[in-house]
Amino acid sequence: MTRHLLLIAAIAILGSSARSQPNVLYILADDLGYGSVSALNGATDLRTPNIDRLAAEGMSFTDAHACSSVCSPSRYGILTGRYGWRSHLKKGVLRAFDRPLIEPARLTVAKMFQEKGYHTACIGKWHLGWVWPKADGTWDLSLPIGQGPITRGFDSYFGEDVSHYPPYCFIENDRVVGPLDQDMRAVDWDPTEVTERVTDRAVAYLEERARSNSEPFFLFFAPDAIHRPAVPSAAFERKSQMNPYADFVLELDACVGRLLETLDRTNLARDTLVIFTSDNGPEGFKGRLRQFRRHHAVPNGPLRGVKGDAWEGGHRVPFLVRWPAAVAAGKRSSQLVSLTDFMATAASILDYELPGEAAEDSFDITPAMLGGNMPVRRTMILHSWSGAFAIRKDQWKLILCADSGGFGALGNTRAAKAGLYLSQLYDLDDDLGESANLVMKRPGVAKELRQLLQQQRSSRRTAPRR
Repeated sequence: MTRHLLLIAAIAILGSSARSQPNVLYILADDLGYGSVSALNGATDLRTPNIDRLAAEGMSFTDAHACSSVCSPSRYGILTGRYGWRSHLKKGVLRAFDRPLIEPARLTVAKMFQEKGYHTACIGKWHLGWVWPKADGTWDLSLPIGQGPITRGFDSYFGEDVSHYPPYCFIENDRVVGPLDQDMRAVDWDPTEVTERVTDRAVAYLEERARSNSEPFFLFFAPDAIHRPAVPSAAFERKSQMNPYADFVLELDACVGRLLETLDRTNLARDTLVIFTSDNGPEGFKGRLRQFRRHHAVPNGPLRGVKGDAWEGGHRVPFLVRWPAAVAAGKRSSQLVSLTDFMATAASILDYELPGEAAEDSFDITPAMLGGNMPVRRTMILHSWSGAFAIRKDQWKLILCADSGGFGALGNTRAAKAGLYLSQLYDLDDDLGESANLVMKRPGVAKELRQLLQQQRSSRRTAPRR
């Protein structure tokens, strides 16, 4: 029996007449730490009731990871099913006016949905590059912007490339919305309104799809919240009674609530697979992590490290799946999963035959979603801001740098002079906080993982062919 047939059987067992090819709403938060979701972190005083609702009505994956601990490569992995370090970006993120990261001929998950008759939309932050137009050697944003979301499988787009990079404006499909001043800022641009504006558009999109009642939809919704600077709207300012970042988390949670309410009101909820996650861990430099902790918000829970790091806090993220027709409510899974797994999972749901040159690092996690205990993957490659690699195999994790690999990384040359080990080995079953480096005590495990990482990096794919 194929996995697609298993899904149909699961829907029948749950007593649903829902279609086997659901609508899909993928919500990608920005810099939201694992511990910022109260359903996953009993130690936090910050409550996220709407995100918690997804956990209560679906499945929480507690060992889920972005393939990178920073934004652009992580988003690349979600939409292509391929590790971001395989692209031309070998460390860091795309900067303002950088070229596209997703190769023009590459199959994306959005193109796959299109081929299966879905209407596809991207709303919110893109940060995957464009071909920005020039005239006489200078940027001319009165012209169409090339190679953006609508060339990568999305029927429509509304959002901003990165709200804290120029141009400071919304983009609709391939055009800037409204006139820009000499600083490339829209005349009505207000960063405190960005989250609300993109959520308004997402709600309107869901309402329109409900009215059309024709083809299913795939909505990739990627708000900027809670990326710095913390700019909650006036309605959420000081609402947490903690700090602006906590206020921003509350606004993000309210946005999720608005989308869930819209699905309920339009009778779309039963037929809609909702995935909620984050592109990487929480920001923590310049005292912001300490500020969170003073107010008991603990954005990364028990994890060591923050955004940019190879440690768990950099890439372990909340990952919640709700599909009332097929996924049982209130379940938790400790399965190892990656955000790159979305593409193979969607292909399984759609009964789509992926070509061999696509989704090279994407594993189908539908068996785990249906409650299975057999591991869907045993290994995973991780990547930090500085380009440091790490690899997981079962409970073991090897990091090929001396420190975090993040924004404050020493670099291996300095680390060697300081007498530090140039790699780190942790047993995450016994040491989730990565406090005891076992690289000297378990050299055989370290050697095996180093060889495995070398083999997987040199291979063209890590996922099995479907």
